[in-house]
Parts: sequence; structure tokens; C-alpha cells
Amino acid sequence: MLRPGGTLVYSTCTFAFEEDEDQIASFLEKHNDMKLVPIEMDSVSKLKGTVKLSFLDHTEGQFFALLKKNSEGSSSHLKEMKAVKDRIVEDFIQDNLLLDHYYLYKNNEHYYLSLKPLPDIKGNVLRYGIYLGDLIKKRFEPSHHLYRANSLKGKYRYTYDLDEQQYDDFVSGKEIKANLDDHYYQLTYKGIALGYGKCAKGMIKN
Repeated sequence: MLRPGGTLVYSTCTFAFEEDEDQIASFLEKHNDMKLVPIEMDSVSKLKGTVKLSFLDHTEGQFFALLKKNSEGSSSHLKEMKAVKDRIVEDFIQDNLLLDHYYLYKNNEHYYLSLKPLPDIKGNVLRYGIYLGDLIKKRFEPSHHLYRANSLKGKYRYTYDLDEQQYDDFVSGKEIKANLDDHYYQLTYKGIALGYGKCAKGMIKN
């Protein structure tokens, strides 16, 4: 999938040759359209041009290599994952987010939101975009991941910045008294996203 002329960084947090230098050497043998871009940095790596850091470098150990694809190389385009439709979930999105366009995905009964179409990658995928939430007995329950996503900053319909006492109450799992309408709110403290709360009758529930 790497475009011609594109770069790829390989990085680990281990000293094992089998996961570091040997992986890069094996990769380059199999992919003759890729080359190693030397990194000028003092290191103990046995593969010239790559970097291996130790505890003497004030790290817990790390290896990284920079690779570049030939500009004459080719790339394959994976077909896009099929987005799903669900009225209850989409009603929630419309009621709570300021989005003109999005892609809705479902995996293992979890719903995910992406601002761009995702490629149909076979294998284990941790999250198909932003973890939106779950449909429980025909009721949508959002996730805190949704309300902490940097890519959605400024896209939440309802936000509320907590004061210090409200923040202490929120992280303690207590209800918060607030003069707000009944909605889901992105809760922040000094502008930093914490998650969400549901306001009902002037009380925000964590």
C-alpha cells in the first residue's frame, strides 16, 4: 500500500536481533523496490544505517530504521470496507455530532466511526476507526473513546467544561449538578477532553 517514493519507519522497543536488524535484512531481501535510508546517529546496531538505543542512551531500549520505496515502484489499492447503516446509531450521530460526512462500521457488535473510508484489510484489526459505542436493547450507548477523539475536536454539539470541584466529582464517579439541558455532553477540564456525561434534570451522570 505504500505509494511510490513513500517512506516507512520500522520501530521496536526491544534489543532482540530477531525483531530488529534481522527483520530489516530479511525485509530488504524480499522487497527489492525498497531501500534503507541511512540514519546518521551513534548507535550499537549491527546493521549500518539503522539505530539501536540502550539504557545508556536514557531509554528502555529502542530500534528504528527508515525505508524508502523506489519512485518507479507500484502500489496496490485495497477495496474499501463496506459501511453499515443503522437508524438508531445514525440518529445519535446526527443529534450529537456536527458531521456532514462519515463512515459507520460494525465489528463484533461494536460500532465505529471514521471520517474517511477504510481499506478492507484482512486480519486482526484493533479498531475500525473511532470506537463509537454499542447498541444495547435498541438503545445506543456511546463510548468515552468517541468523546476523547482529537480528530473530532470542535465537532461535538454539546460540550461542558468542568470546574475543579466538578472535575473531582467526575473522576470519583459522582453525579454533577449543572444547569444544562438534557443531552450527552463532551466533558472537559481546562479544555482537556475527559469523556462524556449524560445530563438529565440538571444532573450529569458519569
